[in-house]
Amino acid sequence: MAQIDNAKSFRGSYIRVTRLDAAGKLVNAADACFVSKSFIKVSFTPEYEEGEEHKQQNADGSYCLQLKLPDTLKRVNIELSVCDPAPELSEMLSGGKVLKKNLDLGGAGAKDYAIGWAFPDVGEIHDSGVAIEVWSQAVLTDTVAGTYPYWHWVFPKVNLRPSGSREFSTNVMANTFEGFGTGNVQFKTGPDTKWPFPENT
Repeated sequence: MAQIDNAKSFRGSYIRVTRLDAAGKLVNAADACFVSKSFIKVSFTPEYEEGEEHKQQNADGSYCLQLKLPDTLKRVNIELSVCDPAPELSEMLSGGKVLKKNLDLGGAGAKDYAIGWAFPDVGEIHDSGVAIEVWSQAVLTDTVAGTYPYWHWVFPKVNLRPSGSREFSTNVMANTFEGFGTGNVQFKTGPDTKWPFPENT
């Protein structure tokens, strides 16, 4: 989104993860979106296919052909670390199963609550992926931008898996997921129909 205030991106504010079906379309269901501000970081790195280089020398050692083709974007490598080990989010990002228990909390009647998450079975493939959106503050020198106070980052199709080691210690156990993101025209205008650039997904 254009930032006419010339603002800088500063700090992550919110993240929204939305389920995709096998065709890359946004799933329309009660549990299709997960919104949170309890994430540590989202990092992304473009990965390129190096362009071929063609060279041919003449008999005297000079070159009659020396051509380097441009590098081509293949995908974006993504890493997401969350502070809150929300079972629903772990299942959305990497498959597996949400462990639920029927509880009566506060006398309002018993209902199923997510109390844990089980890793996917060995060999299980979780290939539908999710769409990930991140909002970061748009900051001027010493204040939040007035016109557009947030940058809106869209990764319309992302495939992730759990990564890194986890430890029980005096620190918070971070839950890290890594994988890659690609384009996805099926994202269209997003889960709330507010993404104004559907042709750029």
